[in-house]
Amino acid sequence: MEGPVAGARELAGLLGAPVFVEEPWPAPGRWEADLQAAGPMLAAARDAVAGGATTLVGSSCDIAITTLRAAAARHPGLRVAWLDAHPDFNTPASSGSGFLGGMPLAAACGVWDAGFDADAPLDPARVHLLGIRDVDAGERALLDAQGVSETAPADGPVWVHLDLDVLDPAHMPAAFPVPGGWDWERLGIELRALPDVVGIEITGCAPGYAGEVAQRLSPVIVRT
Repeated sequence: MEGPVAGARELAGLLGAPVFVEEPWPAPGRWEADLQAAGPMLAAARDAVAGGATTLVGSSCDIAITTLRAAAARHPGLRVAWLDAHPDFNTPASSGSGFLGGMPLAAACGVWDAGFDADAPLDPARVHLLGIRDVDAGERALLDAQGVSETAPADGPVWVHLDLDVLDPAHMPAAFPVPGGWDWERLGIELRALPDVVGIEITGCAPGYAGEVAQRLSPVIVRT
């Protein structure tokens, strides 16, 4: 799928941020092959965060497998604000689709082993899901068992994971669209309310939308 890759490159160019893309883009039913193929990209994303990068762009949420652990290692007490239509909290055992893109947050939290252990797992109790509206039954059981929050963090530092499919498809075309999402105003309100933002990773930018995304996110990018 070329759209997410092209959109990510467009946005990274406008933001002057490092970009991490997967080619081929991950697809249902091949999580093991996609994880292996993404290995060098995931290692590079981890190194970028460990080296001080505060704004990253990815073609998919898979970057979170390594970036969130690296951010937590850099910022003691880190909380993660996960803005996404999906929690991406499946494991290979719970996933009905075998799609790697539905598993990265669970991997970052150590719920399953993706093979990247340079940093300690992220504490799931320090993850805050915002804007999710499409949760698998297996994910719901895991989220409840792991104590993942569905309220905004009250303190920081905060690392933002922003998948732009948190927006309604009327505002942002998505690879896996889910109706009923936020509009741009709501996204801005939610982002500005987050305390002590120390970094942001952005995924899900559709081709041709990078200019609007960069403009809308400029207040957040400035303070990361």
